[in-house]
This record gives sequence, C-alpha cells and structure tokens, in this order.
Amino acid sequence: MKAKNYRDYIYGNYSDTLIVKQITGDLKRERMLIAKYFQKNYLPYMPNNKNCRVLDLGCGLGNYIYAAQIHGYKNIIGVDASKSVIDFCRKEGFECVLSDAKTYLQDKENLFDVIIFNDVIEHFTRDELFDILFLLRKSLKKKGRIIIKTMNQSNPITGISSMYLDLTHETGFTEISMRQVLMAASFKKVKIVGADIYISPVPFVYILKIIAKINNFIWYMFNCLYGRTTVKIFEKNMIAIAYKD
Repeated sequence: MKAKNYRDYIYGNYSDTLIVKQITGDLKRERMLIAKYFQKNYLPYMPNNKNCRVLDLGCGLGNYIYAAQIHGYKNIIGVDASKSVIDFCRKEGFECVLSDAKTYLQDKENLFDVIIFNDVIEHFTRDELFDILFLLRKSLKKKGRIIIKTMNQSNPITGISSMYLDLTHETGFTEISMRQVLMAASFKKVKIVGADIYISPVPFVYILKIIAKINNFIWYMFNCLYGRTTVKIFEKNMIAIAYKD
C-alpha cells in the first residue's frame, strides 16, 4: 500500500472546513470588503477591456470572481481542486471548473488576458514552482498578465507566522525572490507592490494605516543599518504583476 503524501491528509477536509467557516460568517460582508480590496490592489493592473478573459486559478469560494464582476468584468472562469468549493461556486452562479492547476492548464495556450493567482503559489515546492509558472505563462495571450498575491516574508511580525500558519505552505517569498522566480520563468515587466489591507472606511483604519507606514519605514531603516537596502516592501502581503511579453 502506497504511503499517503502529507497533502492527502490535509486537503481531505481543507476545503470543507474553509466553506463551513466562511459561510457561517457574513459572506456578503466579506465579499463587499474583497471587492474594495480588489479595487485598491488589483484594478489598477487589470485591462481596460471589461470583456477580457480572466482566470481565477484557485478560486476558493469565488470571492474574487464576485469582485471582478462588481467592477464590470464579464468573462471570468474559476478553477479549484475542491469539489465542494466548485459546487458552492456553481450554486452562486459563477462559471467554474473542477481541476487542479497543472491539469487544467496543460491544454490551454494563449487563452487568457489575466490570470489571478491568490494565496496559491506558496503551496508549491521550488521544483513545482517552475512547472506551474511556465504553464501559466503559456496560457496567457500576448501582452497577458498574471497577478499573484502571497504572504510577505520580509514582514518582521507576520512573515514567519504566515509561513507556518498552514502546514501546506512550501515556499515563502520576499519581493526579491518573487522577482527572481518570475524572471527565471521568462515573465517580463515584473512589478512587486505591498498589498493595501486598510480598506474599511472606518476613520480608525486611517490611523492604523499611518502607523503601518511609519513601521514600514523604521523596518527599512533597520535593514539599511545592516547593509540590506534592496528590501523595501514590508506589508503583510505582496502582489506581483508580471507580463508574458
């Protein structure tokens, strides 16, 4: 009898647990917040053409599909390896496919204008990374782009805890290593930005945002003190935008 991979144990109820947790919460409120998050962090890098083809790879409960639709994008497909997640998304009216990322992308070439890859890249080993990144690049149209969100290992407070919060996290990134891996996978015009998580209109949030900016500057100065001037992004999460050509 073949021994199970550790992922078999974890992913067995991973998605079902996720669904129960989010659906029993205020899903409508969660989606509206993500729509605002999308507006701040993704919309500036989305094509102006609202009919462009968008793939949400690892779509989860479809929150980013919803966010893209709210902002006028009409041609969006979600892909996830969890049947329960896909069943839920289809009931919500989203166009979705049940598949793992590599299998889905195998026969896709020059098909998508945008691929959204949220909180997924960290689940691949270093060897697996290049397999998936080359497939992603192949699946993009000319001038197509990928938008990747992942945790930021440069954050002195959340970096380590984010990495080890989930046993299925395999690889963590700083802005430097993210740029390195995307360029090695032949992506062009790579841009890395810190994700703005302060999206609530509550006045207190603006105070938190100012405090976070001050912290980020202090952390940068400490890095400079130790001779590391290249790391400049210290937000909890980072977003990478990279183009096929």
